[in-house]
Amino acid sequence: MEDVSALKMLSASEPELEAFSDDEWRGLILYLVDLLQTHFGGRIVTESLENAWMGGIGFCLYISNANESPNTPMSWKGILGATTVDGKLHVSLTVFFYSGDKRLVAKLGEGGMDGRGGKEFAEYVLDSSEEGVCRWKLLDWFDDVYGEYDNF
Repeated sequence: MEDVSALKMLSASEPELEAFSDDEWRGLILYLVDLLQTHFGGRIVTESLENAWMGGIGFCLYISNANESPNTPMSWKGILGATTVDGKLHVSLTVFFYSGDKRLVAKLGEGGMDGRGGKEFAEYVLDSSEEGVCRWKLLDWFDDVYGEYDNF
C-alpha cells in the first residue's frame, strides 16, 4: 500500500472506514507492519491476513518478532489492532516480552494492582501528524488486571 492510501485510511471518518474493502484493510495492515519493522529494527511475523479479524471499522491480528538469532532468547509477541475512537481510527499494539518461554514482567514501582508484582505488557499507539508522518509511540506499561492475557 502506498503511504498516501494508508494515510487516507488513517485519517478517514467512521462512515468512510466502512466503505473500505478487506483488501484495503490488508494493505493498511502491511503498511503498519512495515512501520513496526522500522521502529523495532527487525523482521516481524504476522498470522495469515486471511485469519485476521476485519470488521469494517477496524482489525485485529497476532504478530511477533522473527527472533532469527538462536543466541538471543529474547522475543516479543503482541496484538496489532485498530478500532474507532471518537469517530477516527485508533491503531495500537499490545506487546508481551519473553525470555525463552517465560513471559517477562516490568518491575515499575510497587507492582501490579492484582498482586502479580509488575507491569505485564506495553501498549504502543500510532501517532500521526498533520504532515502525514506516522510513528509508533510507547503509551505506557499496564497490568493484566483481569487476567485476559493469561494464556497469551
